[in-house]
Amino acid sequence: MATGSDDQTVRIWDLMTGVSVHRSPKNATKANSVVWSIDGRRIATARDDGTVQIWDALTGLEIRTLQADSVSVKSVVWSVDGRRIATASDDGVMRIWDIDQGIVVRTLEASIARVNSIAWSPDGSQIAVGSEDDGKVRIYDTSTGTIVHMLEGYTAKATAVNWSVDGKQMLTGHDDGTARIWNAATGKITHLLQGHTARIWAVWWNPKGNQVVTSSGDGTARTWDAETGAELHIFQGHTAVVLPAFWSPDGHKIVTGSGDGTARIWDAETGAELRILQGHSFAVSNVLWMPDGRQILTQSGDAEYVWLVSNDLIIADMYRRVCNLFKDEEIRSVIPSWPGCTLKISALADDIKAYDELQAR
Repeated sequence: MATGSDDQTVRIWDLMTGVSVHRSPKNATKANSVVWSIDGRRIATARDDGTVQIWDALTGLEIRTLQADSVSVKSVVWSVDGRRIATASDDGVMRIWDIDQGIVVRTLEASIARVNSIAWSPDGSQIAVGSEDDGKVRIYDTSTGTIVHMLEGYTAKATAVNWSVDGKQMLTGHDDGTARIWNAATGKITHLLQGHTARIWAVWWNPKGNQVVTSSGDGTARTWDAETGAELHIFQGHTAVVLPAFWSPDGHKIVTGSGDGTARIWDAETGAELRILQGHSFAVSNVLWMPDGRQILTQSGDAEYVWLVSNDLIIADMYRRVCNLFKDEEIRSVIPSWPGCTLKISALADDIKAYDELQAR
């Protein structure tokens, strides 16, 4: 696991031991986003000083520094083949980089000042970008830098975006509580998912690509049939906003995190709650199910935990602290390394912090 913190360092952790195996030299500016390449061999960090650093995940050594801009770089995401990254800066410029050469190969048109989500298509030919300013989702051709589609037909701001496993469909969440499934080739809506009553925080396809999960500020998560748009299950139990939602590798279970400080495991096929994971003192801002299906990572403002999952699908009562936050420093982003995992905490950092401060009053 890699973490970036307000103490201006990036650390790589061994999840089995909880030990920091590599720590970058202290930088003058903080890392806004820390992202593993799909093959797990390299890490990219986006910083406030306008640079993006590429690290060797095995040795902890810096491979190169990319001077992306003179203003803060807020977002960075790897292509599936690990040869390119896309960056978004505070001045609205988005760039695609060739990592081996260390050069910009494409600048995307129609600059967006604030990006809230970026997702590469599985084949790397397109990038979907969600804007915090106008709320639109733009799909770019990565070879030309031009806009292929501007997803339209809604007025509510898009807050999350994700590609289907085969790259033929897209899923977006919106701040009015709706979600939409799109034909990626035509840019047309195929299904409108209605049921939530507050902002959508996360949207994810299941491994088979036939169902999706959405999480919302209304305190619920919901699953939907991707072929018909029908609502399948409502996952109720959290007492505050549901932030992340993530499928198990086999698609049979879902883990959610909430502003109530808990994570919960659900049976995706019945909607039943299987287990409550308690231990965090603040909102659980990120949850990730490890590829082996036997470990779950949860992140909050107090710590990160790895939870062990037994063979009978029950979560062990014992949990193991992976790493503490660096005193009062806020971890901005953490992305484990496996295909299809593009959750980025930095996009939610301000909202999570504000929510925790409100709850503490």
